[in-house]
Amino acid sequence: AGKFLGARRVFIDSRVHERFVEWSSAAVRRHAVHREAQHRLASLLEASAYAAQVNGGSSFVARAIDTEGPERVCTRHIFQLRNVECGARPAWLITI
Repeated sequence: AGKFLGARRVFIDSRVHERFVEWSSAAVRRHAVHREAQHRLASLLEASAYAAQVNGGSSFVARAIDTEGPERVCTRHIFQLRNVECGARPAWLITI
């Protein structure tokens, strides 16, 4: 995450993580796409880097395959990048 978003911590909503990053084995079989989770995560973080330029966060668009969707190809999805506090350190939260 540091490569794309600097020194801030990055948290990903569990629903976003399940649908777009860490697929179940059933989702991999259903969509017949065998991209590793780290590549899916890097794509999401790279797309969020532009939204991170706004202090309070912003919306951003990322191309991804939704495990709950019918498509087997990357389509555009809208995500939210919000500024949150984690203790005394600022952090980002990626949600839908």
